[in-house]
Amino acid sequence: MNDKELFVKIQEAIADVLDIDTDEIQMESKILSDLGAESIDMLDIASELEKIINKEVDLAKLRALLPTDKAMVVGDLVKFLKSL
Repeated sequence: MNDKELFVKIQEAIADVLDIDTDEIQMESKILSDLGAESIDMLDIASELEKIINKEVDLAKLRALLPTDKAMVVGDLVKFLKSL
């Protein structure tokens, strides 16, 4: 899956979890501060990411890669999933 296809799937997953329109989600959107996600939403987003890649997402690895959740942008999730 290329970056664009992965982004679209992540975009749809985030939109579903946060109940927002996919048009609001860009690669540079900060998940918490721009999109209004709360920390608990990250668990649901991680669950959706697992469905996208058919693998378990290790939250510890995700946090280690992205140490500041407030600064986590959608593009970081694309990079993270590509690294698995």
